[in-house]
Amino acid sequence: MTEPSLKRQRAESDVNPSAIARSSTTTNPNIPVYDLWTALSALDKSQTDHTFSQIMLVKLNLRDPSIGAQIRQEYHSHLQRQKEMQAEREQRKDFSHSVDALKEVIRHEEAKPAHLARNPEQIANCFITKMREIWRRTYYYSSFETKKSALNTLRRMAFAWLDTRDKELQKQLPGWITEDQSDEYCLGMLGILRDMSGQERKELANMPVDGATVATTGGMRRGGNRFMDKMQELRERLDETWLICGMHLYGPSEELFWWGRGNEDGSDDGSDGEDGSEDDYGTSPYWEDPTE
Repeated sequence: MTEPSLKRQRAESDVNPSAIARSSTTTNPNIPVYDLWTALSALDKSQTDHTFSQIMLVKLNLRDPSIGAQIRQEYHSHLQRQKEMQAEREQRKDFSHSVDALKEVIRHEEAKPAHLARNPEQIANCFITKMREIWRRTYYYSSFETKKSALNTLRRMAFAWLDTRDKELQKQLPGWITEDQSDEYCLGMLGILRDMSGQERKELANMPVDGATVATTGGMRRGGNRFMDKMQELRERLDETWLICGMHLYGPSEELFWWGRGNEDGSDDGSDGEDGSEDDYGTSPYWEDPTE
């Protein structure tokens, strides 16, 4: 009399997810309460063709097809991310238009009659807006050309403001970029540098800029025409004017100096440029909107 009842219970457990859930919570007093992540990690490593987790999920899908549907959805999203990341790696974005936009705002202020007050706030707003546009469009998996354009554009933007010949604007340089914005500017540049391979950093450091075609040689110094020379000059001029806290550029300058001289001890194999997580996809790793 009892056997049919037991068969019905077994059949129900094979197709009823709630029955599975109830049975899975039953505690065996002879088995310690292991951490599930630790247990799964160890069991996955013990398998050969397929991991323990894979085998269990396929088995569970036979009982609850919604599990398989969710896995397929996640896999589809993963493939889409991979496709879009590959497209980003192949793009060569040019941010130089940001320098032109900033220079236009600066020229507008410089062209004001002498009796009218200059408004550095307009320049500061343009500077920060363009800086953040660059952060939003530059990812750890962006191409070297995109990262190179981002860094060189940010350098040129700072020089565009520093090079103003308007005495009133020069007097008002300090204080228009806040300390937090200085951090965004400097630490963002350092972040891009550290997402490059060793060879890319070396190439960037020795790249002639501002119209030069042949790079100067020797150690990093003010007056040279390489990117690392100009970054050194930028740090010194920012220290002199306090437009941006120049101290924060110490990190990027040191990175460039180290790689520009050839990384003499060979401590880096040049493979550290793509160590970010795919979870960062769709958001720039260099800046987060403080209003969100």
